[in-house]
Amino acid sequence: RRVGRALLRGRVREMTARLGFREIDCPCCGSPSSALFAEGRELDTFRFYARLAGFERLNYVRCLGCGLIYSNPRLAYTESTLEQVSPGHVARRLERQATIQARIRRGKEKKLERIVRLAGTARGRFLDIGCGSGIALEAAAAQGFECVGTELYPGFIEVCRAKGLEVVPGTIEGIRFPDASCAVVFLDDVLEHLDQPFAHLDEIARVLQPGGILYVNTWVIDDPTTVEAAFGPEWRKDMNLDLTAHTTIYPTRLLLEQLRRRALVPQMEVSTWRAGDGAGAHAAQFCDFLARKNG
Repeated sequence: RRVGRALLRGRVREMTARLGFREIDCPCCGSPSSALFAEGRELDTFRFYARLAGFERLNYVRCLGCGLIYSNPRLAYTESTLEQVSPGHVARRLERQATIQARIRRGKEKKLERIVRLAGTARGRFLDIGCGSGIALEAAAAQGFECVGTELYPGFIEVCRAKGLEVVPGTIEGIRFPDASCAVVFLDDVLEHLDQPFAHLDEIARVLQPGGILYVNTWVIDDPTTVEAAFGPEWRKDMNLDLTAHTTIYPTRLLLEQLRRRALVPQMEVSTWRAGDGAGAHAAQFCDFLARKNG
């Protein structure tokens, strides 16, 4: 077993060395100017990625133009290499979900209830971006929506199709849904993972019909001037500061502004989680955003 693990680590390091890393400009405003926000090698999550050749080069930076926080440089992986970068990711997720399946389903159903309250009796296409094992699609189908998901991981796609769910491989940019073809776009714990999140928002605004609803659950931050001010003195231990999983940290003001610029008018903002308490409280929050497309 030890030999097998050593061989796996060697293959992953070789693969990531070939992929290399890339520098990017701000995904929001395009500015090339940024300042260091958090040094990757100082994060506790660094130990999980020691097998990735050159991971110590990755950092979070803060855009000096708009204030967005994003990973830069970042690993230059593609859709076809996701499983190689994180071997066994799908299997681990499915194993964890199996132990808390009922809780996950209840959480998705509560989110659907908010959408249904806003949608009223209107139904139509429900698009779940990054649908995983399809739990939200099942909940939406039970509410009368016509459901379709997008997903990158082949393992999740197989699980969804075995359930009879419609899932299209890839990302929303490459799928070419028709204009104004979706009543709801569901983005649950996905926006912070995307390489180009604002390009996704452009596509979402395009495919949403007038009056259509966007649901976003992501993490936001109130005052992103320094990592310690935002996450407290123990910021190195925060597992959300994970440079391969979480590419982007959104200032709340900036995210709401970017939604409005795309005619996505926020209808409801619900803080669902806040880390810590007292003097050590983190300013990072996971929030639900519901927005309606202006017609």
